[in-house]
Parts: sequence; structure tokens; C-alpha cells
Amino acid sequence: MVLSAVLIVKNEEARLRACLGSLAGLVDETVVVDTGSSDATMDVARDLGARLFSEPWQGDFSAARNRSIAEARGEWILWIDADDLVPAHGHAAIRALCAGPRDRAFSFIIENLYDNRPGQVFRQTRLFPARRAICFDGRIHETLSYSLARAGLAVVPADVRIIHTGYNTAAERSAKIERNHALLLRERTRCPNDPAVLMELGNSYFQQGRFAEAVAQYRAIADLPGVERAQPDIFRSIPSLVGNAYLAAGDRCLAQEWFERGVRDFPERMTPRYFLGKIALDNNDADAALAHFLAVTGMTAAVTTVAVDISGMQANAFAYAANILLGRGDHARALALFSEADRRFPVAAFSYGAAAQAALRAGDGAAALSFFRKGEARGDLSAQEYSDYGVLVWETGEQERALGLFERALDKDPGCAVAAENYADAAGAAHQGARASAFIAGLGARIAQGGG
Repeated sequence: MVLSAVLIVKNEEARLRACLGSLAGLVDETVVVDTGSSDATMDVARDLGARLFSEPWQGDFSAARNRSIAEARGEWILWIDADDLVPAHGHAAIRALCAGPRDRAFSFIIENLYDNRPGQVFRQTRLFPARRAICFDGRIHETLSYSLARAGLAVVPADVRIIHTGYNTAAERSAKIERNHALLLRERTRCPNDPAVLMELGNSYFQQGRFAEAVAQYRAIADLPGVERAQPDIFRSIPSLVGNAYLAAGDRCLAQEWFERGVRDFPERMTPRYFLGKIALDNNDADAALAHFLAVTGMTAAVTTVAVDISGMQANAFAYAANILLGRGDHARALALFSEADRRFPVAAFSYGAAAQAALRAGDGAAALSFFRKGEARGDLSAQEYSDYGVLVWETGEQERALGLFERALDKDPGCAVAAENYADAAGAAHQGARASAFIAGLGARIAQGGG
């Protein structure tokens, strides 16, 4: 048997079917260790052919995970969570890794979903050879790092992604913060000099709005001897972590100081430069903001063991830079940035209406139409934008469609003079005066009744 997938679960019936389904055709067995479910989790796992075991919950994630490892029979072990999905396009790569030498482990890219969009990404060791010496350490945010180091196994980054859905909704995020904080406090008592524990505890304080306590944990990491060698990813993240906490607390001066330190000491890091752009924008320094945001759009940030929303920051940087250029009348450069962002990111961080306006002013009607259509689908066009959209559609000969867009503009803002003028002109040219009169009368009646 080559590959075992191992999971620990509790009350995961809603997610488990999708998770185990994503493993079909990849693994030779699935080991599920239940820590006290009161729902149909075990029934779902049984129906999907998993080997089932029970382990009483001891407030220790490592203990449960190590039980799952002990029950696995494969030469390789892939550990996953019930709220993970392993995309089918990554199966071949994982099987290829299992066909190689068993003297190394592999880290995968974990992509968190937030409100159904890609969020933070980070690297985590997920695939390793089955050996008695390899086990998890830590009650919370458990890790294989220490046992792999003791066993002399290197961790090799692999181009494999796992989608993590457990932070997708605000309710899920809140529940995990509450559950994890008590465990992190206990873990800090047990391991007061562990950089990862201090960082995660700082993150927990941050998520609760306790920013001064978050700063204390983050800054304590820098005082640990040898941290820059033992945990380089965490060490290089300290300026960003501290800066973010100060910024969230409303202290922009201290935040700027730490972000500038980050840019100076770790220029490859995207986070400090991005937030310097945000601070400059808040300070009405458009030149500095534009310089920082343009720098971010051109960066290629490596995925590390510290979770960062790389795509979110870059998408926002494109939007901020494009809007600054649009406001300055540099329509061609603004359009270029809007267009590149639209190609690169699955969820637009910018207004499609603004992008369409940039295209119109740059003389690119086709691009303007494309952006207007996307804005219409998303439902975020303004009355002025619906009116401009209608003018473009009218010019293509779609008179009925154009009239409908002018009507949507006036529905959105009955006081939009440009839309009213365009509608009247179009209705007259299309011999639709009666329709226009009826629409305007109905609109007036809705306004009079308080519904307009």
C-alpha cells in the first residue's frame, strides 16, 4: 500500500463527504480518527470506505493526529483536515512524489477561502514517509517540523495546492478563534520560547481586537536567540505583524515605522510595502501611495510558512493604483492596470464601472463594453455608468437594450440628469415616446409613494 490519507474529525458531517470525495482515485486508504462526534460524521466516513477509529479528546491536536498516523498502513502519509479539498488536478503530482525516494517530506501550498474567494496562502508539510520517529508536536497548530528535523529529513516545497474552507464564513472564523485561544495559552506555558506559538498567540489576540497584547507576542519573537535561523519565515514577518497590529490599533506613525523597517530589511516581502501604500493614501500622499502600489503590482512573492493574502493585496494594489491614475486623467495607464487585474485575479477588487470609464476616456469602446457588462452582472454600476453603458449599446444598434439600460439608470437615481436626457433622446429616435412617458409616470408614482 503506497499512500494513506489521515484525518481527525469531530462533528464534520457537513464537510466530510466533499473532503473524502476529493481524495477518490488518489489515496489507497483513508484513516479517520473521531474525537467525539455527536452527528453523523462516522456514518459518512463509513459510507465512503474509511477505516474508523475513536480517540477521546484530550485538548491536544497532536495526540489525535499521532493516533491517525499510528493506524495508517501506507508507505506515505498525507494528512488533511475535514474542511480541506484536494483538487483533482493535483493528484498526479502527489502520486509522482510518492514514487520518489522516501528520505524527504513535502510541503504543499494551503489556500484559505474567505467568503468564497481565495484568501491567505501558506506552505505546510502535508506529505511524509511513514516512519515511527515522525510525529506531530504541539497541542495547537501542531507541527511535524521538530520530528522531521530529528529524523534528518528535509522538507521540499512541492507545487501542489490544497483548498482549506474552514475559515470561509465569519461564524466559522469566530468559533475557531474562541476554541484555539485557550489551547494557545496552555501551549505558551509549555513552550514559552517557540516562535510559532508566540506568533499564533499574537494572531489570536489580534483577531480579538487585543492589539497591544498582539504586539507584545510578536515583539517577543525577535528576542528569542537564533530565531532568524530556526524560523526564518516567522522572523522576516515580524515587521509586518507588528505594523499591522499598530495600524489596527489606530497608531499610523508606529505602524509606518515598522512597515518601513520591513521594506528596508526584507524588500522581497509584499506586506509592508502594500500597507505603506495604504498609509500614504490615508495621508493624502498620492505620489507615495502610487509608488508603493505600483511596486506591489510588479512583485512575485514566494509562499512561505506564514499565511499571507498575496492575491488579495496585489488585486487591491492594482485597483488603488488604477484609481489614482484615473483621477489624474492618465486614462491609458489606468486602463492597462484595470485590464491586467481583470486577467489575473478571479475576483475583481475594483469597480467595473471605474474601469469602463477609464476605457471610455482612453478611446477603447470594446473594453468599456466588456467592463460595463461585468459591472451589470455584479450589480454595482452607478446611474451615470448605466447611462454611459446605454450610450455604447445604442451605438451598436441594440436600441431596445439601450432603452432598458437608461431605465435602470433612472431607477437607480431618478435625479440623474444625463440619464434622463439620454433616455429622452433615445426614446424619441426609436419612436418609443409612449413607453418613455409611461416609465417616467410610473417612476414618479413610486417616488411619491416613497419607493423610488
